Amino acid sequence: MYFADYAALRDGVVMYTLPLTGAPPRPEPRRAIATPTPTPAGFAQAVVATRTFWFLPKKQRDPGYYTDKSTMSWSFIAENQYFAGLLLFQCVYMTGRARALLAGSAAGNAVEAVMVALPYVVVRPCFPKTSFRDSLRGGDGRKGNVSARNATFFRVQTWVTKTFYVFAKHFIGYFLNYARFLDRLDAAEIRHVHLMLVFSCFATTISMFLHTLKFKGYMGPRTAFLVYQASYLATFYSWYKLAPTVAKSPDLVAATLAGVAVNFMGRNAIRAYQAAVAVALFARRAGALGMTSPIDGQPALLRFALLCLATAPDPRATADASCLAAAVGGLVAVNATTGRCAPDVCRGSASDVLDLFRETRRPTAAEAAAYAAPRGGRYCDHRPTSSGDAPWRPGAVPASIACAGLYDAAAAR
Repeated sequence: MYFADYAALRDGVVMYTLPLTGAPPRPEPRRAIATPTPTPAGFAQAVVATRTFWFLPKKQRDPGYYTDKSTMSWSFIAENQYFAGLLLFQCVYMTGRARALLAGSAAGNAVEAVMVALPYVVVRPCFPKTSFRDSLRGGDGRKGNVSARNATFFRVQTWVTKTFYVFAKHFIGYFLNYARFLDRLDAAEIRHVHLMLVFSCFATTISMFLHTLKFKGYMGPRTAFLVYQASYLATFYSWYKLAPTVAKSPDLVAATLAGVAVNFMGRNAIRAYQAAVAVALFARRAGALGMTSPIDGQPALLRFALLCLATAPDPRATADASCLAAAVGGLVAVNATTGRCAPDVCRGSASDVLDLFRETRRPTAAEAAAYAAPRGGRYCDHRPTSSGDAPWRPGAVPASIACAGLYDAAAAR
């Protein structure tokens, strides 16, 4: 669906349901093994599996997946609830309207603080934890959970997986959430993020199914593990496409790399560092750390639009070059009292407004007002001078904007 009809995936419910729902597992009676259906499911399946397979070993330190002789532990299944929950939040957060709701209220800001900067501090302790180290030592603290012929293979692959998990935690998790929090992801970049999240949802919940195939003899232990490994290594394709995103945010790269280093310094250091990051992110978004212009820190598409607006010949447009909407689609964000463009409304709503522009029709005045309410302003309808009362089309730019071609080039990026 991603490749066949991305617009339907982006604007529909799939990106919500993919990390949320899934077919419930079908356990075999008295078998200490999970047998879910082979679908990339999500949080709901993880919850169901945790409560269905209560009889699995709870004190077994070996997670049971990174070997060829161990039974899967209950803790390994239960902790999938946490990782599936992270993906659920990220899928929702990548939609413009959900982000606008969170950014526009105190309760939403609290959710952002916890899930963007502090998930491993506030939420992670609520779930069981398994260790890669224990998978190499065995469930009883001694070696013997891997056959001799596969010992080297699983040791190497476990280290590869552990390295990827560190990368995923900090760059697929923290970095992308930081960038989204500061509104630095444009529509093209979010498209690549969506593909990464599809692969991530698959990798997070496919392990039990592959373990079942291995247990029943349909797959060898090496084949099953390599399929699992391929599912998460596929995310690097999206990272290749997101290279410009990384390049334009050296501050977030530095913060993320520092977080990787702090990750090995103990829990107290992690708590202090991530709390400091949360404060810095909110200060940055509020403009307290040098973000004096609405153009600073915005996605490339928005910067093009704002620069285009600044040079437009239309006096109404040039009255306030900080206003995004007149340059992009014929909607102007204004202050309800003064009637002038409101920089504070535009500053935090770049991707939110772009999401609105993708609608197939011009929004009504009531819809526009309701959409703008969380941003502290309202949107007034200024029709493009070239189209009169013609139906509004996605990406339409007022004819008065002299550099519409520059906008089109930016939108195609």
